[in-house]
Amino acid sequence: MKQKMVINSKEWDKIFQETKIANAILDRILHHATVVSIVGDSYRLKDHLTKENE
Repeated sequence: MKQKMVINSKEWDKIFQETKIANAILDRILHHATVVSIVGDSYRLKDHLTKENE
């Protein structure tokens, strides 16, 4: 049974406190994964900033 998982962090080495460990964990997670890379501004952040400036 396949399951979906969303992982979002650019600071894996800070979470695991060592770059080699972070890279090894991500390598194992991503080995058979389908990676969807989303580029661009976040709509939620844009809406939040718009409401803050009103």
